[in-house]
Amino acid sequence: MKIENLYKRIIAFLLKIYRMSPILLFTSTTLSCNKFLEVGTPQDRMVAEDVFNNDETATSAVLGIYSQYMGTSLWYSSGGVTVFTGLSSDEFYNTNVSNSSYNELRTNSLTPLNGVLDFNIWDRAYKNIYQANICIEKLRGNAF
Repeated sequence: MKIENLYKRIIAFLLKIYRMSPILLFTSTTLSCNKFLEVGTPQDRMVAEDVFNNDETATSAVLGIYSQYMGTSLWYSSGGVTVFTGLSSDEFYNTNVSNSSYNELRTNSLTPLNGVLDFNIWDRAYKNIYQANICIEKLRGNAF
């Protein structure tokens, strides 16, 4: 008998919570604390508005893009395109047989999971294009 009463009380409690959930959801989203959600400027890096406020930091931002072009790995801007197209056209031979991504290029059997093309070519290129576009946008019409 006690277990049945406990069971009924639990069911009644869960039904109350179920009925109250739309009200709780509505009030929690509309009455949320705006001050708590405001995020200040990061302490460990500069925001774009601060970078392009003076000549020195703006020059550093542009030079940072140039420095990324001269990587020591095979990226699109440091010989990667030459090596990867050479592997896929049988001009080069991959001597590192343990690197399956390079073997996919050599045998022309690329898979979507090939990280060499994704990271070394496309990811790096689009990051540099994004950074260059930010510099162009922020420096346009900016007189120091």
